[in-house]
Amino acid sequence: MECFLKEIERHVLHYLHNLCEDKSLRKMTLFNIELARKIIPECLRLGDTFFTHMSVFGTLNKDDGQMPVHFDERDLISCVFHLGEVTEGGQTSYYSGTSPSDPGEKIYQVPFKHGTLQIGFFNKVLHGVDSWEGQRCGIQVNIKKDLLEHFIKYGTQHYDKYRMTGYPQGLIVFF
Repeated sequence: MECFLKEIERHVLHYLHNLCEDKSLRKMTLFNIELARKIIPECLRLGDTFFTHMSVFGTLNKDDGQMPVHFDERDLISCVFHLGEVTEGGQTSYYSGTSPSDPGEKIYQVPFKHGTLQIGFFNKVLHGVDSWEGQRCGIQVNIKKDLLEHFIKYGTQHYDKYRMTGYPQGLIVFF
């Protein structure tokens, strides 16, 4: 998993350094990435990367689905790695609107393909997944704004107290 995360991190940095056209957003994001690496304890980041959050979404246990239009408001930058076999639909659609209730026009669409990696500022663009048939899921990794803001405001003082009480102890809990 660590190699997978490191590879995604490499692609994000390539995107930011070489492809991102918004210079001020690029500069701010690179600053926040370096800040996250410095102030968020390594054990709270994923696989020795700057990512602080991972989620898996989609449908592997049924043959259809959809994802409503939304913003990922708490993310600084997001990456989604797509897995599955879709027989119809399932494209990621991006919209010009300012809210899910008024999505505006569809401005861009990425067809579903197993193995696709999408990188972007999903907190700034309205997006969703059109209905699909087949099995489709994604692994999303990102940096959460609120976690970074917590460590900016408090440093590691609260986390240090947590660690000093003996946690984490490397326990895995299954429920």
